[in-house]
Amino acid sequence: MAAGAVRLGARLKRRLPALEGVAIVCTDLLDTFDASRQGAIDDIDPEFLHDLRVAVRRTRSVLGESRDVLAADACAWARDEFGWLGTVTSPARDLDVLVAAWPQYCSGLPDDVVEATAPALELVLADREQAHATLAADLASNRVNDISTGWRTWLHDPEPFDGARSRAAAETGTFVAHRLRRAHERVLTQGRSITDASPAVELHELRKDAKRLRYIAECFEPIVPRRARRDLVARLKLLQDTLGLHQDLDVHAAHLGALLPRLRHAPSGAAASNALHRVIAEVEQRCALVRSEFAERFEAYDNQATHDIVAAITDRLER
Repeated sequence: MAAGAVRLGARLKRRLPALEGVAIVCTDLLDTFDASRQGAIDDIDPEFLHDLRVAVRRTRSVLGESRDVLAADACAWARDEFGWLGTVTSPARDLDVLVAAWPQYCSGLPDDVVEATAPALELVLADREQAHATLAADLASNRVNDISTGWRTWLHDPEPFDGARSRAAAETGTFVAHRLRRAHERVLTQGRSITDASPAVELHELRKDAKRLRYIAECFEPIVPRRARRDLVARLKLLQDTLGLHQDLDVHAAHLGALLPRLRHAPSGAAASNALHRVIAEVEQRCALVRSEFAERFEAYDNQATHDIVAAITDRLER
């Protein structure tokens, strides 16, 4: 188990009201957030920030699926606040991943070119340090203290959505089955619409849809049939790995391209710029290769075996 992580939904039961089930999951996610927070502030290990961001993303996904379960004002407040947390934690995490990937990007380059990239790497490391300093200030702020305290207090005695379409009293199993089935259909619709000419943003949207589906299965893990859940997550992970790598490479190419004007003032600026152009070309080539693998990876998900797994999960949840 990674730094700061806790087992989700251990107290879940399939026949609990959805309001109670969602509150249990959100409380456990908040526990993970709180357990990871100081490690992310102190920049002890990149895994603390990773765990914190996963908790934030999972919370946002659960909230997005619970708009007809949780009281509207509380749900809107939490979605805004966790949305903000997702935004402010993104730059530091992107740079963590770039620093970790840097040796791979340089692995095929001649030694003299790698040596010439040193000024560019110094800029990346400086950007990472600044991003983490900004992140530490945000995570230590009164706003984050209020998010944690206020959300935990509300979840201790949650209020249901007040309206004719409320699903707060529905069984958690039925609620999860409906959301899981809907999320799966969303992945299929988005994925089937992507062609070789589709822009990168459409792959990114599919990546987010796949994450939402996976998070539903994982956040409500105790009531989801184990073998079918593992099979579904394994299939999703293969798709997500391709989409996630494509997104990382696309972001890294843009970030590295933005460094080029800054290298003009560095010692050996011309050599450093030329070397960085070589690194960018390597990143872009890798991005194109991953992009070319998408259709095959999506077809490996969009098949009868996957549809049967989803049907088995939802049928069991609704019994």
